[in-house]
Amino acid sequence: MATDHDPMDFFEREYDYDGEYQVEPNAEGDVLVRTVCPACHGRTSTQFSVGLPSGAKGPKITPARRVTVVCGCGYPHNLRPSTTAESGCGAYWKVDLA
Repeated sequence: MATDHDPMDFFEREYDYDGEYQVEPNAEGDVLVRTVCPACHGRTSTQFSVGLPSGAKGPKITPARRVTVVCGCGYPHNLRPSTTAESGCGAYWKVDLA
C-alpha cells in the first residue's frame, strides 16, 4: 500500500471505499484493519473487538460485518479542532471484516 500524504484541510465526510485493506485477527478475538485513507492517502489502522466464538477451534472472525474506519493517519491537518480525539483528516469509510 504505497501512500503519498495530502495535507488537506480537516473535514468530516464519508467516502466510498474500494481500495486495498488488510484484516488481521489476534488471539483475543479482535481484528486490526490496516488501510490507506481515501481522502488524504495517509496510512491508518483501527482495532475492532469482534469477540471470540464459542467452540474449541480458536479465534476467528464472526460472520461478515461492515465497520466504519476513521482516518487516523497522525499527520497534521488544518482546521482539525483541538478538542477532537481524531488524529486524521476527518474522513471515514466502511469495510467488511470478513
